[in-house]
Amino acid sequence: MPRASPRPSAFCPFPRRKRKIAVVNIQTPSERRLGIAITALLMLFAVWLVWPFVRIDRSIYGQGNILGYRLALGLTIMIIFIGKWMFDALAPQGLSRPVSSTKGVLLIILSLIVTGFVVYVVAQAAVLFLKTSAQEQQQQQQIINLP
Repeated sequence: MPRASPRPSAFCPFPRRKRKIAVVNIQTPSERRLGIAITALLMLFAVWLVWPFVRIDRSIYGQGNILGYRLALGLTIMIIFIGKWMFDALAPQGLSRPVSSTKGVLLIILSLIVTGFVVYVVAQAAVLFLKTSAQEQQQQQQIINLP
């Protein structure tokens, strides 16, 4: 005995209607400007935190602990923003808020620029660590070799 197909037949007396998704803008322009301002301030704060590693001179060699904390906090803020921007660009909030192509490309470019800056700062921190450790080893060698 043949079974009935679970699929409905091609003819349906009630045609399906396409659902229109309403795009609702929850933020007002002043709230949007406030969000951009807070983001810019946090990024400037993060850049200020890691700025000693952009231009390394001898005056910062003795401040190792403080600079280590500044570096860790500044890089953490930057990495969080990179993740936020990539999520905003690549995974918008469902179908209700599509991201324009221009905004997506700009967010990706900004993320790549900040990522490059993070890599540069980490490389500078590694150079500083290697220089100070080499100087400390030389000082210990000189102390040991004293008659």
